[in-house]
Amino acid sequence: MSGVAVNGEVLECFNNMKLHTARNAANRQKLALFEIKDNEIKLDHKSCIKVEDIGTTVDDVHKTLINTLRNRGSCCFVLYDVEYETTLTKKQDLVLIMWCDDTLPVKNKLVYAASSGVLRNQLRGLKVYMEVQDLDSLIDCVDLAEKLGSDVIRVEGRDVKKSRSA
Repeated sequence: MSGVAVNGEVLECFNNMKLHTARNAANRQKLALFEIKDNEIKLDHKSCIKVEDIGTTVDDVHKTLINTLRNRGSCCFVLYDVEYETTLTKKQDLVLIMWCDDTLPVKNKLVYAASSGVLRNQLRGLKVYMEVQDLDSLIDCVDLAEKLGSDVIRVEGRDVKKSRSA
């Protein structure tokens, strides 16, 4: 146990993302970043993307995520409402990503690793949890697609190239 708490705003954000209703449709987050501050996992408001932002201030959610992480100087958790297609149907699921760039200090990475279990225990209903240290594993969507299922052919409108080992 890491000794960090999960802020109520994080849980509210998660519940709004999980429950798709007409009332919360536009105001619901598509992508939310959480950071540890003052021994608490908190919502990073400036890095979130709302559903209503897509097509206006944000053209490509996935590309925006990559750029946000690339320019970030610290670890974070990302809650991502991912849209994807399988060979049979379109789906949407919540994915939690722990981002800790390889170049960041070990202490920072250890704090996030120790806190990930606390956060995951609070966020019931996640489809996938991923630890990412290198943007290459997110850019081509292969790793994410493999975690979502073996029959995933498209993630956020991007065709998924088959596994590097296939």
